[in-house]
Amino acid sequence: MRKTFRVLSYVLFVAAFVRLYFDFTATVMQDRAFRMFDTGEIWASIHRESLLGLQPGVERYLPSGPWIWENLVFPVLQTPLFPIMIGFAILFWIAGRGEPQLR
Repeated sequence: MRKTFRVLSYVLFVAAFVRLYFDFTATVMQDRAFRMFDTGEIWASIHRESLLGLQPGVERYLPSGPWIWENLVFPVLQTPLFPIMIGFAILFWIAGRGEPQLR
């Protein structure tokens, strides 16, 4: 399990820096100020219908749905994707650390 977490953390680190490169080329290389694209903006460019169905699904089918949407899900969608991916990569890296246990 540790090896799986470690590999997943490396994949997320690489994917995060690839995302940062795409953000850089989409802005600076086209003579605009650098900015990192929001998670919701990237999700909308990939599959808009699933993003539009997320809010009603969260608000209807989860207990305290409107609170979860306003305080958890919506702020994450407004956060740039790079720091989210780096955060998950660090969490998986920490989970993959440690000494092998003897059986």
